[in-house]
Amino acid sequence: MMFGLLKSSVIALSLTAFVGCGQNTDEASSRLKIIPADRNAKNVALIIGSPNDLPGVVKDIAEVSKMLRESNLGYEIKVISPASASQALDAASEVGKLLSANSTVFFYYSGHGAESGVLIGQGYQTFRLKSVVKRLGDAAPGGKFKRFIAVMDSCFSGQNVDGNESMFMTGQVKSEQQMLSTSLGMMTADLKSKSNSDLPFEQALVVAASQANQTSLDFGSSVGGAFTSSWRKMLKKGFGSNQQYTLSQLLEESKVETLRQTGGSHTPVWKAMPENILSEPLSSISPSPQTNAGIFMALGEVLAGDTMIFASLPVNVAVGSVELCRGDKVACSSGNGQKLTALISAIEMKIPDRQIYRAERHVLLAAGDIVTAVVRDSSGRAIDAIAVKLTTR
Repeated sequence: MMFGLLKSSVIALSLTAFVGCGQNTDEASSRLKIIPADRNAKNVALIIGSPNDLPGVVKDIAEVSKMLRESNLGYEIKVISPASASQALDAASEVGKLLSANSTVFFYYSGHGAESGVLIGQGYQTFRLKSVVKRLGDAAPGGKFKRFIAVMDSCFSGQNVDGNESMFMTGQVKSEQQMLSTSLGMMTADLKSKSNSDLPFEQALVVAASQANQTSLDFGSSVGGAFTSSWRKMLKKGFGSNQQYTLSQLLEESKVETLRQTGGSHTPVWKAMPENILSEPLSSISPSPQTNAGIFMALGEVLAGDTMIFASLPVNVAVGSVELCRGDKVACSSGNGQKLTALISAIEMKIPDRQIYRAERHVLLAAGDIVTAVVRDSSGRAIDAIAVKLTTR
């Protein structure tokens, strides 16, 4: 028997009964690597939590926000939790003002959901995913942006994938494995009627924790929601073993893990437009960059246990940033290491044909630690890295 709080508590609102659902988050930390359509555009992540009586929502919001901040993908992150329905929609309007034609919006929601597919804000007011999209488009300059990614960990969230709340209806309910048509031009007129207007994005991915008729589980404040827990766990597995891990693999394996954790009580569903979004690698960063940039690193003990780090590169290497992390080259280059500090230009240190960087602060290291300096270009892609292992004298 499984124990967990359903994101499904019955709440009387007017004459309608809403059933909200719960989700679950694994303790293991990982980095979210859903690539924006254009990394150089203004890309924004809107993270909405409406806990009400669900203790795991706080955990979900904290962990997803952390993953986005550490992913180095260039998302500007806006977190509102607890968020009422009006606060969530107002935030979408504010985000819309920041967008350009090439922008990606990542929308994450954790909280209760109702059988009709609406999301339940703090205080049990309701709002629709379609309303979030409309607010984004109405506020966006030109009314358009490139990509919309939505992940919802709530009961009945599958209504937004293949139910009455779907923005992508093509006249029939599709199975969870069927994806959308590969282009907007091939979709029927029902697409526009369901969204009440032309969709403001060109590409989309909508992921739900459960099917349209299913509840979902919240495992409490130390874990979070079952689905959120599952895809975080699968991200960590994917980055530890295969840097070509795709979005499709992540979703399929997250579904299996969710079913395992919940005893088959709910099944994640998703749709993408166009389908080739699902074949994108979750990280565009090479696990072990080989560009022969000629990076060197030096460590100097300042005080007991405190270490100052220096790095040098040839002057002809175009550097966006240099960072220091605890971990090997593969982990640190892909964003899975523990970031320790940034390295900044040490203009006072002059060496012919070299550019010198120093750590922004001293770091506490111990014998046996592996630390890596990672050089990234202006887009955040790792172009070189060097790792050293600390040894005792």
